Amino acid sequence: MIGIVRRGKAGRLPAGLVGLAIALAPATAKADVCELMDQATAEKAAELLREAKTLVYLDWFAPVTIETVEVRPYEDMFEVVVNDAIVTDAAYAYVPGAPGTYRNIGLELGCAGADVTPVVPDTPFAAAGGAPPAAAGREVARVLGVLELPDLFEPWLAGDVAAVPAAIRAGPAVEARILASTRRMDDFELTEFSYEETGATVHAVDGDWYRVRLDGLEGWIAAAEAGTFHPVAELLDQSLTYLETTWSGDVFAAPDRGAGRVRLDAAWRRMIGDVLDVSVNELREVDGELWVRLDVLWPGPCFGEEMTVIAAGWVPAYGPTGSNDVWFFSRGC
Repeated sequence: MIGIVRRGKAGRLPAGLVGLAIALAPATAKADVCELMDQATAEKAAELLREAKTLVYLDWFAPVTIETVEVRPYEDMFEVVVNDAIVTDAAYAYVPGAPGTYRNIGLELGCAGADVTPVVPDTPFAAAGGAPPAAAGREVARVLGVLELPDLFEPWLAGDVAAVPAAIRAGPAVEARILASTRRMDDFELTEFSYEETGATVHAVDGDWYRVRLDGLEGWIAAAEAGTFHPVAELLDQSLTYLETTWSGDVFAAPDRGAGRVRLDAAWRRMIGDVLDVSVNELREVDGELWVRLDVLWPGPCFGEEMTVIAAGWVPAYGPTGSNDVWFFSRGC
């Protein structure tokens, strides 16, 4: 079963300690975002917040109850303070709107910030009906893992080339024609698999052979001419991971594209950014397809804050076009 969990906060201040600081601007001026306001606008913001009773700010998914609202002068600025704490940008402050939605008070105050989303649903994920979306975009070659090339890598770090060239063949066999012979690491399509550890990107595996790409061609290299192979499942299991921009937004209840699913709302996605951190719980191959059971986190583990699970379920490691929709941070935080 898919879990949509909204426990505690997922932002930059503890729930219950939310506020809004608004700086003074000339009455005729309009700020790009709600960081600069005159007293009248600050009073209007306070009025909206008092009427609202709850507030969603920035990347918070659980609404915060508004207990107190004040307008305070500060030098040549005005602060609107909620629950004795300050939030600095009304362009990301949301209060209840139509049933099931939150509206952006920044727009009501006259902000023209490019990143403002007028209305968001009251939860970032909701049940999605019908079939998953069809493949969109051009087909890409799946990345199956990363192959170490120690004989080329060490000289490469020293600004040199390898003493013995690596042979790239037309097929996964020693009898296959040699397409290229290179001493240079830079000739390969490369992927960093750990901190400053780089290898050849692998797009197919056939026994002890790996299909790789060089400038202008694609061919096979033998395991005997290479080093350790790191499959995608290993990289996802042992690294900090995230959902790529190619991800459809769907989280499935089971490792099956026909299973029930929830989808990240497009308005929330604009608010929180294209990349979402995840915690990998399980990897499973079903009918030749790799699936990842994960928790979707906001904020992620590198923010130094309490993490909130905003959705939990299964995501295919590869999108319909072959994109690696679940990926990893090679350098961690």
